[in-house]
Amino acid sequence: MNTLNLTLRLERDDTIPAFGGFLRCEQPSADNNVILINVQAVMAPVMQYEDGSPAPMSREDRKRTLITTLMHEFGHVLESHFKLPVNEDAIEQACEQWEAAYKL
Repeated sequence: MNTLNLTLRLERDDTIPAFGGFLRCEQPSADNNVILINVQAVMAPVMQYEDGSPAPMSREDRKRTLITTLMHEFGHVLESHFKLPVNEDAIEQACEQWEAAYKL
């Protein structure tokens, strides 16, 4: 039986301009799989739409935002681990499909 052993480290960084990020700056190893989470942004009670108008976020909305952020960044961890090219569109599509299925 084949197994996949990955060690991930989550670190808080409220300065990044996104909900989360994966550090690809080092060679993949058990010690270099760092996912950054902008906790302040993820937990904000009000976000902004692209037009600048307020978008209130419920507790459930914030939970789903955290889940999709972690799903997205874990997709990049797997790409890095398997030495695959970054495919932002495929990862975004997978996260959007989860969101759509969740709302059914």
